[in-house]
Amino acid sequence: MFSSRVVCICGMPGIGNVGKLAIDYLSTALECQTLKSIFSPGFPANVMVIDGCTRLLQVEIKSPAEIKDLYIICGDAQPVGVLYMYTVAEQILDTVRSLEATDILTLAGYVGNSQEKVLAATTDANTAKELEMNGVALLRGGFIGGLNGILVGLAPNYEMRGICLLGSTSGRSLIDVRAANNVVSVVRQLLKLDLPLDGLNLPESAEEEDNERSYELDPSYR
Repeated sequence: MFSSRVVCICGMPGIGNVGKLAIDYLSTALECQTLKSIFSPGFPANVMVIDGCTRLLQVEIKSPAEIKDLYIICGDAQPVGVLYMYTVAEQILDTVRSLEATDILTLAGYVGNSQEKVLAATTDANTAKELEMNGVALLRGGFIGGLNGILVGLAPNYEMRGICLLGSTSGRSLIDVRAANNVVSVVRQLLKLDLPLDGLNLPESAEEEDNERSYELDPSYR
């Protein structure tokens, strides 16, 4: 369903940081390089400190080292306020459209009554059918908040197809590694990517899974 298309995969901080963890893993595993950084006064009034050095909160458009027609979009934070949410989304979509993108694929978390590990929502009925044919269950109702939802919703305005993959999570943990792993597995399947999953440091037991706040991530994920 993604053959001969230019796909942008995006993940932002959110519920269980599912999308953020998944996209940072993809960025690292695919050895991505930053093409452009997007800044906004709508981001929280903080700077990140990494090894003693500060940097403004930003969204980065990245390109994998060895894969063409694929871009990775990583965000440090969600914009504060509806207006800035739309402004940043439009900046992202303007940028990836200039790269001839055809698809926006966002990654997020989902809290609800579902037995499915990953649910999907998209901007057209044909893509919904394709997702189901590939074994991905559809989200039948509700809302997708933040940039992960707005980017998908605005995609058709930029002549792009929008898809959101949501990893089921309890919403109780700051970091849900297992949900992120489930989302990455579906991305790997749909885009036919040859990627290991061991970089996500999955829990070995249910007890560890309930204590996800204590996980130490690879430094490149921070």
